Amino acid sequence: MESIIILAAGLSLRMNLNKQKALLNYKKKPLVVHNCINALSYTDKVIVVTGFESNLVKKALNKYPVTIIENLNYKEGQFSSLKKALEKVDKEDFFVTTADLINIDNSLYSKLSKNLKDYDYIRPCFNNTIGHPVLHKNFLKEVFLNSKYTSARETLKEYKEKLLPVNSSSCINDIDTYNDYLKIKDLS
Repeated sequence: MESIIILAAGLSLRMNLNKQKALLNYKKKPLVVHNCINALSYTDKVIVVTGFESNLVKKALNKYPVTIIENLNYKEGQFSSLKKALEKVDKEDFFVTTADLINIDNSLYSKLSKNLKDYDYIRPCFNNTIGHPVLHKNFLKEVFLNSKYTSARETLKEYKEKLLPVNSSSCINDIDTYNDYLKIKDLS
């Protein structure tokens, strides 16, 4: 079974809140909790990377059976958090997603897993918009850890990608701005 890495370390600068967006509430729970519950419905190997407001994220997740890793270098960006999480990935393939995608369910994880086959990594897309989670074959762990680049996107340019069309917008409904948050909050 694959691991799921949830990135919850960033500064959330586009939110203009000076608060970790992973801690914003949706249906009376922080966004990161929703993401962890969904991930745990698929696998028992969930790795959450914290950074900014790490103690608060850890507190929100204290009753969930997830591995929490603090990235002290979170200001260096998501790639530094991914590398930190990869230290906990063994020989399994691994998903990478962000804490602000709250409606990813195990059917999407399963669909991506079944379609990885002859590709190095697979991404869902909805209406030609590429989303998350991204499933990577395990050999990419070492590729990322030894990359000369500063992002996963740059590192993956040389590898075989599959874009998998899906029927749900959940893979692209992330929360980048406070207005995005207000839209989903109104739905709760």
